[in-house]
Amino acid sequence: MLVALGLIAWAAPKGFVVNDTGEPTAAGRSVRWPIYLVVALVACAFLTRIVIAVVGLASGPTPGNVSEAKEGEEWSFMQLLDYLKAHGVALTIDTAQQHAPGGPLISVCRKDDLGGRSGRVLAIQKRLSPQDAHTATSSEDGAVAWGCFLFKGDPALVKQVRRALP
Repeated sequence: MLVALGLIAWAAPKGFVVNDTGEPTAAGRSVRWPIYLVVALVACAFLTRIVIAVVGLASGPTPGNVSEAKEGEEWSFMQLLDYLKAHGVALTIDTAQQHAPGGPLISVCRKDDLGGRSGRVLAIQKRLSPQDAHTATSSEDGAVAWGCFLFKGDPALVKQVRRALP
């Protein structure tokens, strides 16, 4: 222990001494943070986290700042499903095909209808371009396009999705 104390005293700047409890001292006083400074730092860290959370939520996808031209082209399936869930259309993935003709394809159903037992299944395909998705709607009865995404299947689910998207 004396060796450790000696090393600490040796590494400390001139004027610092290590007392018998191992605390650094300066000119005979213990070096401690004032409690008001500690409380202020903790409060600032907490408030910073709250501000970041509020700003992060405010800048998230809302109907006012989501556009078919931007998010409709850039989103992944999961981002699309998260947006729909936040707007009252909770869907879960039933099946997925990465290499389907026309682009990746997922089949989804309502969360309360796992496995699509009711037959209410919605196919969502991410086409290469928004033009490709909109062109495909003409050949698919009841299909709707939004950005690069093509929605087809159960008419009630297509209608719910269309209402949730801007």
